[in-house]
Amino acid sequence: MFLRKNCSNKTGRTHLAIVQGYRDIDGKNKHKTVLRVGYLDELQKIYDDPITHFTAIAKEMDKERLATQSISVTLDMKEQLNRTNANRKNYGHIIFSKIYHELEIDWFLKNARRHENFRFNTDAIMRLLVFSRLLLAV
Repeated sequence: MFLRKNCSNKTGRTHLAIVQGYRDIDGKNKHKTVLRVGYLDELQKIYDDPITHFTAIAKEMDKERLATQSISVTLDMKEQLNRTNANRKNYGHIIFSKIYHELEIDWFLKNARRHENFRFNTDAIMRLLVFSRLLLAV
């Protein structure tokens, strides 16, 4: 959640609202107004600095919202995966991939390949060899 400041062109007044951002089904960013705070000029009479005050309140509301969210998952450890299932994913290489990219091995191989006339991707081959070796070692 965050504090949105909307300035009206007709009156020139700034309206404050606490807003929550989310993505809809199509993946587009949307905003939902959680709390309408009021006009900035009216709030300056009550608070010394209303923007920092309500920004802190918005952060606290977001912490509370995230703390109350929970997900429960049940797994049957005896059930076997269907090998023909199309939505099956394997993410065992993600940790190795992050380290691989942090060490900039991919950058080195792509840069070296730029000066040679290879018909194959040296970075893809190296990733395959490294990840398969690491996954077999674990």
